Amino acid sequence: MDHIPSCSDPHNPISVPYLGGSYGNAECFATFLSHKDIDLEALQAGPRADNLQLDHEAKNLQAWFFFGMLREVLQLEIVEADFIQVKDKRRWMTTRNLKGYLHRWKAEHESAKRYPMILEARKRRAQECIALSYGVWKGFDDGLFGQIVGLEVELSIQILAAALEHAVLSVSAKCQDCDWIGWVDKSYSLWKTNAQSDFLTQRMLADGWCPSLVERFCNPNHLSVQYLISLFGPPTTRDHRDCQANDNGCRALTVRNVGYRTLHVIEGCSCEFLGPELAELCRIIDEGGIPMLYLDNAADNGKRKLKVKKHRKGIEYTSISHVWAHGMGNPESNSLPRCQLERIADCLRPLPRTPIANEDEEQEDDKCWKMVRPPAQPAVTPEKLSSQPLYFWIDTICVPLKPDTIKTKAIEEMRKTYNKANRVLVIDADLMSTQLEPQLDVSDRREIVNARIMASDWQRRLWTLQEAVLAKKLWFQFAPGAFAKISLYPKDSDEVLNFFEAYYDNEVGYYCGGTDYEIEWQVNTLWDNAEVVKIGMVWQSLKARTTSYPTDVPLCIAILLDMDIRELLSTSIGDRTRKLWSMFPAIPAGILCHPCPKLENDNFRWAAASMDDCAVSCPPFGHPAYVSPDGMVKVNLDGFVMDLDRIAQAVIPIKVNGKIAYIRQNLKKGVLPWNNQYSTVFPRVPARIGLIIGEEPKASSTKAALEGCLAVMVSVVHDQSPHNESKSGESSSSLVVNYLRAVSIFGQGSWYDRHANPPWTKEELEEKQIEPLATTTLGVDQTWIIVPHGHSGDRVLE
Repeated sequence: MDHIPSCSDPHNPISVPYLGGSYGNAECFATFLSHKDIDLEALQAGPRADNLQLDHEAKNLQAWFFFGMLREVLQLEIVEADFIQVKDKRRWMTTRNLKGYLHRWKAEHESAKRYPMILEARKRRAQECIALSYGVWKGFDDGLFGQIVGLEVELSIQILAAALEHAVLSVSAKCQDCDWIGWVDKSYSLWKTNAQSDFLTQRMLADGWCPSLVERFCNPNHLSVQYLISLFGPPTTRDHRDCQANDNGCRALTVRNVGYRTLHVIEGCSCEFLGPELAELCRIIDEGGIPMLYLDNAADNGKRKLKVKKHRKGIEYTSISHVWAHGMGNPESNSLPRCQLERIADCLRPLPRTPIANEDEEQEDDKCWKMVRPPAQPAVTPEKLSSQPLYFWIDTICVPLKPDTIKTKAIEEMRKTYNKANRVLVIDADLMSTQLEPQLDVSDRREIVNARIMASDWQRRLWTLQEAVLAKKLWFQFAPGAFAKISLYPKDSDEVLNFFEAYYDNEVGYYCGGTDYEIEWQVNTLWDNAEVVKIGMVWQSLKARTTSYPTDVPLCIAILLDMDIRELLSTSIGDRTRKLWSMFPAIPAGILCHPCPKLENDNFRWAAASMDDCAVSCPPFGHPAYVSPDGMVKVNLDGFVMDLDRIAQAVIPIKVNGKIAYIRQNLKKGVLPWNNQYSTVFPRVPARIGLIIGEEPKASSTKAALEGCLAVMVSVVHDQSPHNESKSGESSSSLVVNYLRAVSIFGQGSWYDRHANPPWTKEELEEKQIEPLATTTLGVDQTWIIVPHGHSGDRVLE
């Protein structure tokens, strides 16, 4: 696994033994194991008690998965000695030469573009290899394959397979001259999207990593990144005993004002706390200005004072982004220890500076959503630099604790503050103690730097998200004298394709090339319904980010979406989530189908009780649902209606277009079962019930529902739609409905039916046998209007 870049002093690296197997270049991939007298079906069922010596099986499985997969996917002659090294008189696997083989494969791929039939044949061969190898590995019971070949060998196979799959997918994105752009499309991304390593996860937990962070990197797309990060060793010695894998973030980072201790740079330091003149600070904020701090060079008895100045056009300043749990906060006063302020000044001094602009010239703002590049700036002479104060802004000092009116105003101006800053400097205690890797080449060095950032505490805090996305330039402070500016993802669709292909030979570089918000947030605003997509992107970015005060989540979201947060700040803390829902003109329709605890408010029963629960990508992602301030929702999605004549316990069998399917209660994220919520789940029976399908509206939506999908179960209040299947796929009127709950739909005999998660209970299996209810399929793109319970339907959204 040494094709993955490593730090200079890796923590507990994994060595992969070579078991002695060989795979000739003339071998047939499909029949290799049987030719080696391996009964795969019997082996996958588990070794017999009298056949525990599986050296023969192990070495040939390694050869088939490793050398055989290289041969089949790359379709090159493989010199096995290129992947074996001798160390301490033993032979070990190495992937140091993998990139060279990928380069040769890429050259042959480019040559084959002139011959579509040859390229098509290569496509099929790669597809079959990926599908067959994954199917064989997946066919073993959990843990059995690693038990046979060794856990280190299993991990190396997973990482190699994902790297090969990544290469093929990346290069295929550029084949726009072919009829089949994705010659191994997403459906064949089996290893990348499904392979996880409990072995690697347990190693990291044993080393002291936070379970919530480890779970984040258990994401199937990041197995190679997870291994790279494991080589850094756990970043701190914090106590993670209260942290859980299913939490969004690390509980050890949660801080409270009571008992909080502001830290000095060095333990034992007792230097004084410095703050600006509070009256001047409040005056600047009250006038709508941005306060800039600086240490006055006019020393007072050899010690500089902290002063504040109102920002004006043409004067640059740096916003400081930090983690409160690292000790740079202060809930008692707007001040910090002198040593902390001197260190900030030391960090700012080496940063590249931009010239003082014309005072009438305004800089481009809102880098968050606009795909713009800042103009090149001429260099600033050292003489001019030395005469400019080092202005900075930090929330600990620049958001006054009192009076409340000024504090509120400072929070209202937070977006403007970060937007107008020339740069944001991240000060994270763990990153600041990290020495960069000067011996590595530029590419590997960048990847390791970005991987360290991905694993940092700063990356997991909610407030730091806005500080990053609003930054014109984002810098990270590492060990003294070392700086790293995060590289940016491409800014338009053409560059995106170039970016994919540029990293075809470097899966780690692809995932560590920047931060996920950059490509996602800017390029995806080119989609239709961009405003709805923006909301979805912000929601997804909440994943694995936490704040000490969950009621801050609506504020952060509103700031990122450039909404008027004054309405939220004037709303009681406990009602801010509902208020934010009412402020959205439209939302991604898929969130209606998402199973999670809902608001206990009749007008917003469809809305998630916590925005944290929206950090998912429920289809249809970019399809809008329009929201009124009083909680009514209008959405155009496919669906069907039926007459419910009984109260179900957990399952409702239905018949759709002659096929049987099952409506099942979805109990994920702590949702209560139906029998605990009869009054809110079911209306009086008999009643007319509707199912809104959570799929992009199209002719095949109902077919998709019969395989498996999320849906919204509603009760019909006012029924004006023609309940007949239309050849044109259109319906002439709307259905006014009450929201009941999110459910799952499983087609009888479908994969989701056969592999239900959680498995069907005895009671559910009994309900599945009940006579299915007849349904009427509505036209494509049916209009549904969700109104509050008790609403007569006489007034609906325009």
